[in-house]
Amino acid sequence: MMRQSSMTGSDNFMKQTMLKKSSNILAMDLPYKDAIRSLEKMQQCLTPRDKLQCISESYGALKTAVVDFHKGKEELLAMDDILPLTIYVVAMAEVSHMVSHFNMLEDFIKINESQGFSRGGGINYEAEKRMLTNFNCGVLYVSKEWQIPK
Repeated sequence: MMRQSSMTGSDNFMKQTMLKKSSNILAMDLPYKDAIRSLEKMQQCLTPRDKLQCISESYGALKTAVVDFHKGKEELLAMDDILPLTIYVVAMAEVSHMVSHFNMLEDFIKINESQGFSRGGGINYEAEKRMLTNFNCGVLYVSKEWQIPK
């Protein structure tokens, strides 16, 4: 009788992907490594606010990298322009249980908005929701669309 794994398909995919990566992957000259590092910091964060900050820092690093590369002549303005880069960062980042991180952050924002809380000064979570949507798209794309070479 075969024992069923408690790991979901997407978690299994992410684990296999991480096993295939070198442990020194960020020591290489990877594009967007600051964005990857910012996203990886999410695992050490204990609060949802800190995890949202990591995603925000990752987006900031993506935008900075593009502006620096194009010497200020190009920049990422639309979230659709950032999506392909988000997919790359999610694929390269060594973060376990990304879907769980997303679900927790989505719940955190929904609860705070429903209770009338906002982040400092009465500002809503619209920017965070957009970043979180792109993050989720990246996670879903990597976990469902990519095939691991055997």
